[in-house]
Amino acid sequence: MMRRRWLVSMIACALGLGAAACSGLLGFDELTSDGFTDGGGAGEADVLEGAAPGADGGALDAGPLDLNVDPPDGVVATAAACMVHTLIKGPGSGGEKCPTLLSEQAVFCGVTGLVAASDTMVYASLHNGTVVSFSDWSTKGVFNDMTIRLSDGGTLDVTSALAGTAPNLIVAEPYQLDTVSVMTKALTPVLGSGESGNGDGPDGGFKGIRAIALSPGTTSKLWIADGKDFRRADISAPPTLTTIYPAVFSTPTDVTETPSGVVYVTAIAGPGGGAGVYHFREGDPSTSITPVLPAMTSPSAITSDGTVVIVGDNNGRVYTIDPTASMPAIELLAGGNLGTEKDDACRAAVIEQPTALALDSHHDVLLADGTTGSLRKIERNLGALDVRWNVPSTSSPSDPIVSYEATARAGANVGGSCTCKAPLVACTITGLPSHIELMVTVVAHTQIGVTKPSSPLTPATTN
Repeated sequence: MMRRRWLVSMIACALGLGAAACSGLLGFDELTSDGFTDGGGAGEADVLEGAAPGADGGALDAGPLDLNVDPPDGVVATAAACMVHTLIKGPGSGGEKCPTLLSEQAVFCGVTGLVAASDTMVYASLHNGTVVSFSDWSTKGVFNDMTIRLSDGGTLDVTSALAGTAPNLIVAEPYQLDTVSVMTKALTPVLGSGESGNGDGPDGGFKGIRAIALSPGTTSKLWIADGKDFRRADISAPPTLTTIYPAVFSTPTDVTETPSGVVYVTAIAGPGGGAGVYHFREGDPSTSITPVLPAMTSPSAITSDGTVVIVGDNNGRVYTIDPTASMPAIELLAGGNLGTEKDDACRAAVIEQPTALALDSHHDVLLADGTTGSLRKIERNLGALDVRWNVPSTSSPSDPIVSYEATARAGANVGGSCTCKAPLVACTITGLPSHIELMVTVVAHTQIGVTKPSSPLTPATTN
């Protein structure tokens, strides 16, 4: 072992890799138990002079090392592509449609609402009067956990919508609002009699709830699309029910509210008679219900998180709306293609009938496909860059490349990096700010050092 270490030091000294390597030839310091020198400091790792330790304390970052390896070239960096993935495959994924009668094998047929409690836990209300949760799905779309089944201990006949945050969800029946504890599965009626009714106040009734949305920052205030009426409810004690816009929407399908107080509604027929997305601002009676896009085929679902509004259309399309724009406009996000359900890049994927939507903490979209009974995910890949490059044109057979590192920077404190093992020549940098231009470089790590960064800098802008 000592002879091998001496040879390594001699080669490093000849390559000009620092005075420390040459000084090792003049006499070994105290030897460790495996025959290596500890460099005079017990427990310290041997690091070549002129190269800074990496993040793991041992890997070498780019330093003034004169390696016989050129930097990587041909660097290309682009915003990571939006992709559609199936998390749970439904019974209609092979081209058949969902069965009329629901069963555990057809879980996501007839989904009326979705709540993303976390990136790996989803609650869903089903048209058959059941609320279920799913977690720990694999990349093959296998679900392992069904933890809530209200039909076992409650009296739900049909669910029409779902809202709330764990541990307490709010589920709508056609003529009643209930809360459910995800811990105890206890079902508690909070507003409505369960029978068709009318009128405001704590004893008010419902004409037929089509959709509900919880106001951001609250656990009890709801917007309710009830028949043709648009209503406000507070289910804290004592509960209240107020009609805000009577007989405005002929067929509302879903509703959501942004943190800034703007309410968005999808409707088959709105105030102007056309199908589309409509919006108004809470607390301003003079605000009219105005269309964002009154020319959709059959808008079916909507959700928001303050950064984006997501709209589903039964023609197999999913759209985005920028809620911060002075003139909100709709943009196609995914789908719009004919054929059998297919995962692909967003605009090449086939989505059949989005019946419910939710956004997770990464602003990715969870989607229930009512035709196939699948739970799907639209990965928007915000703040991510795909980087690829060429193998350096010259290399050293005696000092092969073992890995690569791509780094994106926008100033001293903004950026990120990704690594991959050779012979791979691509990786994805994540966790970057959205809609920002960064400069990308790539270095190659060999057994004894790091190449200079690729040049020139490669500019790229995130989604």
